[in-house]
Amino acid sequence: MWIGLAIYVGYVAVFFTVQRLSGIPYDQFGRNGHTLFIGAGLSPIIGAVLMAITTTLLGWWRPALFDRHRSVRWPIIAPIIMFVALAVNLSAVDWGSYDGAFFAASLVLLLVGFTEEITTRALVLTALRSRLGEGWVWFLTSALFGLLHGANAFLGQDLAPTIQQMVFAIGHGTPGAMAGFGAVLEFPTFALALIAVPFVIRHADERLPRPPR
Repeated sequence: MWIGLAIYVGYVAVFFTVQRLSGIPYDQFGRNGHTLFIGAGLSPIIGAVLMAITTTLLGWWRPALFDRHRSVRWPIIAPIIMFVALAVNLSAVDWGSYDGAFFAASLVLLLVGFTEEITTRALVLTALRSRLGEGWVWFLTSALFGLLHGANAFLGQDLAPTIQQMVFAIGHGTPGAMAGFGAVLEFPTFALALIAVPFVIRHADERLPRPPR
């Protein structure tokens, strides 16, 4: 378990340090392509490289990405709804305000998903499974994932939206009229996801064998 927690603390330290060294406040990240890349893009690039190296050295790619147990299928409704919300949000983006530099920097931010997920939902999850059952593994990895976003309060984001990010673990130009509709879909999706948790982890046998002393 200590390996997973050390990875988590190390990731947070790298993320926070790189963004602080950028000198760009959180609320200025989306000002233009340069500030977006330097302020928000460098940390996921460095994090992705470090997490890939760490996973390879530990030999944890398979347990981090694949489960032995196949759960019931109906909870996939939740990510499908989130995909619809994403599509709605994309339709509301003011694409005319995107220049090439800003769009390129935006693509780099796709690495945020990889680094956050590989850290909490893969490496920390794999480590916790060496000692804990699936219920505690789900709860702790979800809590740690939410806490990742607490660092934004130290980077210049207001406390209220930071707390919202931590609870839900959830720009540029003028958003369209449909911008708020995607957010409306999030709340019923969160409720459905929570209801699905016991069905997903029921009868799961993912606990890893303890290493020999």
